[in-house]
Amino acid sequence: MLLQPSDALLGQCDRLEPQPEMRSNIEVNLALALREILARLYKKLRDPDYNYVIHTAAQYKAGEPQLHWYLQVQPRLTTQAGFEIGSGMRINPSVPEEDADFLKGDIAALE
Repeated sequence: MLLQPSDALLGQCDRLEPQPEMRSNIEVNLALALREILARLYKKLRDPDYNYVIHTAAQYKAGEPQLHWYLQVQPRLTTQAGFEIGSGMRINPSVPEEDADFLKGDIAALE
C-alpha cells in the first residue's frame, strides 16, 4: 500500500465477524472517527480535495466468515509531475512524523 502525506487509515481491528449487537457500535465509532479526520483535513489543510476508498478482502475458513477491511482517506495535496507520471511511483515531499504531529493538534483552537 502506498501512503501519501496526510493519508489516514480506519479499520476494524478484529478480523472475526462481529456479533450483531456490536455491529452498530462499530458503525458509530467509524462514523465518529471519519468525521474527526475530515474535520481535521478541512480545518488544518484548508478543505482539500480528497478521495476515500473502502478496501475489502474476504477470507473464508471452514465455517468462520471473516472480513478484513479498512477505509483510506487520501487528501489531494500535491500534483503529479514527470517522475510520478513516468514511473507510477509517488514522491512524498514531507516528513510523515511531522504530518502526523500537525494533524494531531487541537482543531477547536482553529475555530
